[in-house]
Formats: sequence, C-alpha cells, structure tokens
Amino acid sequence: MPWLGGVLAQTSSILDGVDGDLAKRLQKVSRLGAYLDSVLDRYADAALVASMTFYASRSTGPFIALIVGLSALTGSLLVSYTRALSSSIGEPGFSSSFSNYAGNRDVRLLVVMVGSITGFVMETLVFLAVLTNLVVIARIVETKRRSESSPVDLARALMGPRNNSIDHFGRISGPVVEPGPRRGPSEPKIVGSNPTGPVNPKLLVRHRLECFFEQ
Repeated sequence: MPWLGGVLAQTSSILDGVDGDLAKRLQKVSRLGAYLDSVLDRYADAALVASMTFYASRSTGPFIALIVGLSALTGSLLVSYTRALSSSIGEPGFSSSFSNYAGNRDVRLLVVMVGSITGFVMETLVFLAVLTNLVVIARIVETKRRSESSPVDLARALMGPRNNSIDHFGRISGPVVEPGPRRGPSEPKIVGSNPTGPVNPKLLVRHRLECFFEQ
C-alpha cells in the first residue's frame, strides 16, 4: 500500500514543523534537541527512500531501482548538508529561489506523498534524484561565484576561526613571535619560538589556503 506510506510521510512533515514551535512555546529549546532533530530527519529520509526503492524494484528490477534510489538518497542528504554548511560559514542563504527552496525536505515529502498516492513510486524516485542533485549543483555554482568575489573570507570561514599562534606545520604554539620579516607573500608565518603538540592537519590546510589566497 504505497498510498499509506505517502500519507505517513506527509504526516511526519507536519509533525516535524510543529515540534520546534512546541518546544519554543514550552520553553524547552536546546541545542541537543535541534541536533537530534536534524540527525533523526536524515535517518527518516534514508528509510523513506530505501522503502520506496525496495517497492520500485519489484516492477523495474533491483539494479535500476538501486541506482535511482541511491541517486535520490545522495541528493536528498547533500541538499541538507549544503544548507547546514552554508549556515556554518556565515552565509545568509542562497540567492535564487531554486537553490533556496526547490529541494527542501518539506518539498521532498510533498512529492513523496503525491507520488505514493498516485502509485508512481519509481517516477517519484527519478524526479527526486534529478531535482535534489540539480539543487546541489546550483548551490555549488553559487558558492563558487561567492568564493571568487571574496576567496580569503570564504577560506577562513570554511576552516574555522583564525588562530594566530599557529606555526607552518599546523601546530599550536605559545605567544605570537615573528622572527624576522617574511621574504614573500607565500612564505608561512613562523609563530612561537618553541611550538609544541602534534601536527594539526586542519590548521595546516587552513594556513596554506590563506597564504595561497593572499598572493
């Protein structure tokens, strides 16, 4: 009964929109609650696409259904990931309506409900796969344009807050000390006379990116 799955999917969408408002009304908003809400939504999305893939495989064959289902699942997860990443680097959102709203979870669940009630489960998976991956591509293109206008700011935002007490191996050191002038714009800053601790790959990559964009 695919129609039942569609009804349940839309019901979960309604409840998902209500729980946040209810938590605010009861003054029980917490970071843990928001974190769990996001994680559980991803589990629900995966379970929904997997069940549709299983149902569609009975009519189209397992191989085609698996390819389409994986494409739809990957696109759905990446739509949520690119949204979260945009917020984490301080971007206000995406400029175009297509990038902002077309592949959102509420839209996906509405499409699932309509497709399941009408019985076009495989066609719904194909539509989700195309829609979500197009949204991800559009967001990548938009982020690329922003990075070209402000590359250093984007690199710093992606790699986290700048810590000046970092040597060229990505190690956190003591007080900031610059022993002599830099010979060129690409030369790493040597900070601290006695750097300690293991090499931090994240800080190292961030510092290299900053040196690269400052050339």
